[in-house]
Amino acid sequence: MEKPKVILNKKRDFSDVINATFSFITQEIKVYGKMLLYYAGIPVLAASILGAYFSGTELSTMFLKLETGSDYQLGLDYQLKVIGVNLLNAMVYVLLSGLSYAYLVTYKENGAGGFELQDVWSRFKKGIGTMILFAVIISIIAGVVIAVASLLVVLGTMFGSPVLSVVVGIPAALFLLCVFIYFLVTLSPAGMIIYDESPDFSNIFTRCFELIKGSWWQTFGIIFILGIIYSMVSSLFSIPVLVSSILEGIAYSSSPEVVASQSKSFAFVLTALISTLGGNAIYPILAIGCGIQYFNLKEKRENLDLLGRIEEISDSTI
Repeated sequence: MEKPKVILNKKRDFSDVINATFSFITQEIKVYGKMLLYYAGIPVLAASILGAYFSGTELSTMFLKLETGSDYQLGLDYQLKVIGVNLLNAMVYVLLSGLSYAYLVTYKENGAGGFELQDVWSRFKKGIGTMILFAVIISIIAGVVIAVASLLVVLGTMFGSPVLSVVVGIPAALFLLCVFIYFLVTLSPAGMIIYDESPDFSNIFTRCFELIKGSWWQTFGIIFILGIIYSMVSSLFSIPVLVSSILEGIAYSSSPEVVASQSKSFAFVLTALISTLGGNAIYPILAIGCGIQYFNLKEKRENLDLLGRIEEISDSTI
């Protein structure tokens, strides 16, 4: 007996949202996975290769510095590379999120199996500009919050006693962290709002607050649980990197001249590539979870499922 298809416009409690997330992924894994591979495969692979190559090169550079007795310092060149890798990863996350949101909306409008991949891509292109702009603004705000928190701790250390730094700086930093988490959860439906409702940019923030009202803790719990699941699964892909790093260290302790002479560790680069690809492959769990919760929040506000059933009954009686 075929399982019933997942309905998106539906009120759900906490556990139902989690279950619906994995039910949807299981149900749509072939088409959804094909869509991600087709449209995001090359960018994800390119970003993963560059990140893995950078990690492997830096590891070999560290061993070389240790062998020659030179100081290993994280200079400007290293910082620029880190920024570049992080920007690439951010672009990949925006791409995966946008495709996931576009897929959910297309599924909602056409039903399971009622659309082509090109339909998802067309919808994705309409909202990706707004998605990028929104991500940039949020990143700037997050950067400012982190900078202010760091500045408070530094100023407390420079112009006051260590005790003052702890008493004032750390609580202030924790307060800013709590504010950041609050807005991060509140704005979590933004991507779905962009693709499902196509509002003016200024209305995205208002709509987020409207939907999240009264359901902040539920949304926080869903993101928290899915985040833990994502972290646990992605950590499994990181085990080969950890093992490779340990083996590199053991090899260096026994034959430092051999390890240091290598321009880069092939084993480490390969395992880092596997780790990054694995993390990117399961990242859509978070995007789909946020999407399911968005429809849940929207249904609580607008009762779209009930209105749809009433309309079906009316049509059948005509």
